[in-house]
Amino acid sequence: MVSTAGTASGVERPGPDDVAAALIDAISSVRRAARRQAGRVEALSSLSGAEIELVRALRRHPGRSVAEMAAELRLAPNTVSTLVARLAAAGMVHREADSSDRRVVRLSLSPG
Repeated sequence: MVSTAGTASGVERPGPDDVAAALIDAISSVRRAARRQAGRVEALSSLSGAEIELVRALRRHPGRSVAEMAAELRLAPNTVSTLVARLAAAGMVHREADSSDRRVVRLSLSPG
């Protein structure tokens, strides 16, 4: 039901039913976003410090290789490779072969 209440200036504004409906929609959106964020925080809480640093670096620089991530994080490439394997097994990191050099793997965060 759409209702508007006039004002002394003749400008139409939403009625109480319209405001209430808009508020309910907004609250529903906030609750959905909060549930999604809570799931992400729960997933991150089980990660080691090095895994969290890798996730943060991948958020800033998606598409980098293991070697590039190792250089940025000042870790040995085999250490980063191990971290990537664990994060990939947990569904948090996506690995894709480079289109120009199939020996290189490009990393990104998994959607969601």
